[in-house]
Amino acid sequence: MLYPKSDVEYRCQVEQAGLSVPLRATASINIFRPPGTPLIEGHQSGDVVLFGEKVTLKCTSTGGYPLPSVIWLRNGKLVDESYSQTGRHEVVNSVSFTVNQTDHQATYSCLVSNGLAAKPLQASVILKVLCKWFFKVTFLLS
Repeated sequence: MLYPKSDVEYRCQVEQAGLSVPLRATASINIFRPPGTPLIEGHQSGDVVLFGEKVTLKCTSTGGYPLPSVIWLRNGKLVDESYSQTGRHEVVNSVSFTVNQTDHQATYSCLVSNGLAAKPLQASVILKVLCKWFFKVTFLLS
């Protein structure tokens, strides 16, 4: 039994005494498969981040052919759609930002798709931001 590999060219050659030249055929096999579940590194839901802190969220998907796209959304709006291939079957997209008060309870979602699944695979984290509040107290004396 043949277990084909994806992106490989297979060749067949037949020789027979009655043939003046051997017969040759070539076939390329691509095995299509959906991407792997996205994995987010750099932050987990429930972790607290400080106002002004720099956060990097990294989303990785392994497997899948063709290679999937990996995009970031913040509260459902596109943040970044650049991604890079880091291994033969691994795709990564990292997004970095400085945390501010509008990031409190913001949902950062990583979507992975190569068109083989009905909808993109998704992983999400919700940020909890600890803000530093400064109060100025003024006393009026009469």
